[in-house]
Amino acid sequence: MRKILLLLVPLALSACNTTSLWEKAGTDQAAMSLDLGKCRHEALQEAARTYATERRYPFYEQPFFIGGLTETSWRLRRAVENDQAYAEKALAAGCMRRKGYQPTPA
Repeated sequence: MRKILLLLVPLALSACNTTSLWEKAGTDQAAMSLDLGKCRHEALQEAARTYATERRYPFYEQPFFIGGLTETSWRLRRAVENDQAYAEKALAAGCMRRKGYQPTPA
């Protein structure tokens, strides 16, 4: 059973991954890169606004705060960072689709 899970987890994760290459009829690589850069920038700003209340301030950690990071707060911080990164990818993909791009087949 464990071997099956080890084989299925990477397969499932790769199915959820959005491709980084996009195509649109009549556009060249330079235009696609420019649009992708704009979409990623907009996605970064939107995700930063969305997750701003869940992120900790750096002065609550060492060297400013003597208590340091506990195991629970470290895991919580990593979970918020992962959620924000996933939201950035999803927002950028949605932006590219709204501009008429389609992901290239893998």
